[in-house]
Amino acid sequence: MEVFHEDILETFLFSFLASLGIIQVMAARRGWHGLSVYGGRLHRGVNNALGAALLVFSYAWYFSDPLHRNVRNIEAFMSLVCLLLGILAACAATAVLASLSESLRRRLRARAGAGERDRGDAGVRPRELVLPAAKVLLSPGWEKMERKAVVFAEAGRGGERLARRLLPHLERHAGCVSVHPRRQGGTGETRGPGSGPSLPEILRELGERGVAVPPGADFIGLGWSGNGLLRERDRIEETYLPRRLLAVAPVVPDPGRAILGDSFRSVTPWDALCRLAGERPWREESFRALLRLWAPLCLACIAAAVTLTTLFHVRWSVLSGITGGSIASLWAAYFPAARRGIVAGGRGWEERVVPGLFWEHLRGGGCPLEVVVCGDDARLFRARLPSCGPTPEAREGLRFHVLPASLRGKFFLDREGVRRLLELLAE
Repeated sequence: MEVFHEDILETFLFSFLASLGIIQVMAARRGWHGLSVYGGRLHRGVNNALGAALLVFSYAWYFSDPLHRNVRNIEAFMSLVCLLLGILAACAATAVLASLSESLRRRLRARAGAGERDRGDAGVRPRELVLPAAKVLLSPGWEKMERKAVVFAEAGRGGERLARRLLPHLERHAGCVSVHPRRQGGTGETRGPGSGPSLPEILRELGERGVAVPPGADFIGLGWSGNGLLRERDRIEETYLPRRLLAVAPVVPDPGRAILGDSFRSVTPWDALCRLAGERPWREESFRALLRLWAPLCLACIAAAVTLTTLFHVRWSVLSGITGGSIASLWAAYFPAARRGIVAGGRGWEERVVPGLFWEHLRGGGCPLEVVVCGDDARLFRARLPSCGPTPEAREGLRFHVLPASLRGKFFLDREGVRRLLELLAE
């Protein structure tokens, strides 16, 4: 008589742990910092070790049970269900753990940074100006100091927090104005080349308020805004004749990755959901057109899947058919949607377009340009600069600095990183 031992729970746990390990290895290989379960920017060695440990443990634990090796254990369909549910649970657990750990990390560092600021610079409070396109922080010594500096920071509270931490120190050397572009669509970060308000336009609005930036100022871009500073380099040089341009931790694109990460920020799944909710894509016509295309396909796929599962007497035939049909409908709807132009049919547009724009912006220019990178970005910058960057003759005005690996996470600069950064800004 054949012995049958069905253990759905342990099969699910095996799939869950193995999938969790694979996700961490994928995050390390692709540089998906927002999926780091311990928060901040990921360390490839740590993620690879964590993923390998989860994989080894899951296999060793599951197959160490003789009932999982020598006894007919679970039918094929239920194995597939456990695998799918384990993958979904691993994705959900990764999203929750990464979002929670990063949120806790931000709160702790923000509280520590606020305490340091209150102890060391309690008397320094920048003046705030609210423009249609940006929020501006003006240091108290803007009018008195002969030397001026314009800081182009990222949108959001993190960018403002970093500026409030840096301005009291920069105030000793120059009058500073810190520009924070407004978030696009109400929430979310200003992302990438070509998005967000232009710095020259914001400065022109600021001049209409009586705060004019004189020629010869230093221009500093932080994170994604460092890319924006490079993008507007020609206009800035023509209008303001800057003494120098400094791009601190710009996003250095890697052509081997389809998704470009932030240099300062680890974008977690929760950040992505908040951005999506703020942009409200369901109000756009393209979303409604996609919904009109997908809805009948979804009903047809579900009907076909339920029919098949019923004919072949698959366990939980209705639920299995609905689940399988819904997944198949997403795949079936993509191709006609791409042909009609409802969704972008091309893959990796960032991979093709953004790298060329970034390296092109390093070329030319009439004033000194300095680029500050750290960690993996530094290695990538060194490797790609000879082939993609300006020629050696045109590289005379370009200086390249490397900050320590402590420059990680959303503006989480430890004391050593802050000291190095301030020394560079206050040269």
